[in-house]
Amino acid sequence: IELGSFTGQHKNNQNILSWITYSEINVDKFVIMKSLNGFDWTTIGEVKAKGNTIFNESYSYTDNVEGEFNYYRLFNTCTILYSEIR
Repeated sequence: IELGSFTGQHKNNQNILSWITYSEINVDKFVIMKSLNGFDWTTIGEVKAKGNTIFNESYSYTDNVEGEFNYYRLFNTCTILYSEIR
């Protein structure tokens, strides 16, 4: 998998996470993880991946805001790849 970008936007008391992949090989899903302190992580959702593609693919996930700070990262089960924290 080649992750192109991972961004977050706050809107109407929700955080909208968006990411783009440049390619995917045998990717089943993306696991969205959240932390309120940047250290302790909880899985909050999953998004089905396209699976196998050489084209750019776009994904998104919406989460309700909790507390003052919300940290997010993606986990990919096929390559054990964590995204940067947003």
